[in-house]
Amino acid sequence: MKQGITFFALLSLLLHPLWAQIQKVGNQGFIDWNKREITATGIGAPNPDMPAVTARPMALQAARTIALRNALEVIKGIHLTSSTTVENYMISSDVVSKNVQGFIRSFKESKPKYMSDKTIEISVTIPMDNKFSETLLAQEIKTLPTALPTSNITSSSNFTGLIVDATGLGVMPSMAPKIVDEAGREVYGSAYVSREWAVKWGMAGYAKSTAQATNLKDRIGESPGIIKAQAVKGSNKTDIQISNADAQSISSAAKSMNFLADCRVIIVVD
Repeated sequence: MKQGITFFALLSLLLHPLWAQIQKVGNQGFIDWNKREITATGIGAPNPDMPAVTARPMALQAARTIALRNALEVIKGIHLTSSTTVENYMISSDVVSKNVQGFIRSFKESKPKYMSDKTIEISVTIPMDNKFSETLLAQEIKTLPTALPTSNITSSSNFTGLIVDATGLGVMPSMAPKIVDEAGREVYGSAYVSREWAVKWGMAGYAKSTAQATNLKDRIGESPGIIKAQAVKGSNKTDIQISNADAQSISSAAKSMNFLADCRVIIVVD
C-alpha cells in the first residue's frame, strides 16, 4: 500500500506560486501558512481477493484512514516556537492531545482519485481555524499586549505593517516566531501581540519575496516597513535576529501604531 504525497501532488506543491508559504512535513503532507490549512494524502489499494463491490469501498476507507493518520503526523511536526513542536505540547498535555485529535475530525475531503493501477487516492485538509490556534498558541499571549520596549529614537515612520526579509537564512515557519535584536531582546513575539489577532491571523505570515509580501495588503496595509534579518535563532530555526537600529526603529514606530499588536507581520523566507 502506498503512502505519502504522490509525484503529481508534490509537483503541484513545487509549482505553487506561493510555495514559500507551503511547508512540506516529511512524506506525510504539507502546511499552507497562507491559507492556514494542513493537507495530507492517503492511498488505498483494493484487495484483489474480494469482489469489486466490496473491495472499492474498503480501499476508499483505507485511503481516508491513511490520509488522516498522515495529517496527524503533519500537525505533530508544526513548530510552535523556536524549541517546541505540537508533538512536544501533546506529550506534555492530555487536554491538548485530545483537542488535536478533535481537529483531525474536522477535515475536508477531496474527491477520490481512481488511479490506473486501481488504487484510490484521497486528500484531507485540516483548517488551522480559531479553535486550532486558540488551543496551541502559548498561554502567555494575553488578551492585551504588554508595553513595547522603550527607545530613545523618535520615528516619523507611519508603518501599517512589517516585512522582514529573512531569505538565505533557512528560517522555518512557526505559529509563534520571535524577532530579537542583537542582544537577544524581544522586539516582536508573544509578549507584544493581542491574543485575538494572533488567533485570527496567526502571529506572522510568510512569503517568498518582498514584492509578494507587499501585495498582501489585507495583512500589512499600504505602507509596511521593510527590514533585513541578520541571523536565524533557536533549534527549530524559527526566530529572527535584526540589527539594533532596525529594532529601535520598529519599536518607535509601533508606539503610535498597532501593527505589531495586530500581528501585521510577514516574514520572507526561501
